[in-house]
Amino acid sequence: MAFCETRQIVVFDDDADIADYAKEAIARFVRANIIGGKPGNLFDPKAGATRAEFASVLMRFVEAAGQVAPVVEQKKEKEADQEESTLEQEE
Repeated sequence: MAFCETRQIVVFDDDADIADYAKEAIARFVRANIIGGKPGNLFDPKAGATRAEFASVLMRFVEAAGQVAPVVEQKKEKEADQEESTLEQEE
């Protein structure tokens, strides 16, 4: 999958701790602004991710993949239809 690369590659201070097999994927995700580091220019590859961190990464991934706009538009249309139906029932 190709992503629009919006950032320069970042070399993290703990780059040596990142597994070789993961370095290319991490670099692509950093350049696409899907993932970032932690304070102090660290990636902290051995740390776990909180649910909030995972949700942020997942949302940025979906946006980068171009899937969010259609879903948001469908939700807006559904909400508008529901609001219109409610107004009609009140009349």
